[in-house]
Amino acid sequence: MPPIHDFIIRSAQPSDFKRICDFYLAHNSPALPAPSAKIVGDTIADGKILIVEPAHGGALVASGAIFELSPKTAVAYVGELAGMRATREVGGLKPITMQMTLLGLRLLGHVAGSAIPARSGMTNSIIAIVKSDNQASIKNVEHIGMRRLLNRPDWFEYDEQLWNGAIIADDWNHYYADAGTIERALSLLWPVGLPTGTIELQRVDKGSQQLEQFRFVLELPDIKVALREFENFRKTGAGIELLPPPLTLTFRA
Repeated sequence: MPPIHDFIIRSAQPSDFKRICDFYLAHNSPALPAPSAKIVGDTIADGKILIVEPAHGGALVASGAIFELSPKTAVAYVGELAGMRATREVGGLKPITMQMTLLGLRLLGHVAGSAIPARSGMTNSIIAIVKSDNQASIKNVEHIGMRRLLNRPDWFEYDEQLWNGAIIADDWNHYYADAGTIERALSLLWPVGLPTGTIELQRVDKGSQQLEQFRFVLELPDIKVALREFENFRKTGAGIELLPPPLTLTFRA
């Protein structure tokens, strides 16, 4: 019998704040900058950070998040699919990678059960910003079905100046999710166990050449509740709307 490695995928809680900040700092790079403590805290409060940890306790092995880009008083909601990190403990998995698993789960969790409160004129957008020379990340976001954002909103420049000290349009690629992205995420995750609540993946150990089995138990009640809606969406293509981010922001009165 091949060895089995058991993990849990769940939403981060306030008690996870320090270990998540430490995890991001430990895996910080120019292509994958660490978010601020405020962003981490706010995103935990919004239920938008997923973490992957050994089932019997231990250090985090992966994470994925949606950071809110739009002001909370704006009519439009714009979130950034970001914070994707995976350590060697869960590297090289097949038939889909850990990063792809988290991208898909984070997108599904966002649209499950209308996570964003409805308000008059509201639009819902998820984007990804990827360094133009980071081929691995570009491959991931394109494989999950995100589309290249050709008309980049000018209001993105404010964050770019703050984080990078300059406009970064030429150095980074911008993508957005649509209904086709959700369809793609479901097509990847459904066959590996999404409906059962346990994602099962595998890899061949490079040293021993031994097959290893990986089980990821999903402690994600929002996705579990939405499984019937997702199944209907797979059949009809109806019920999910994600749009490119608005070129200008409108605020509630």
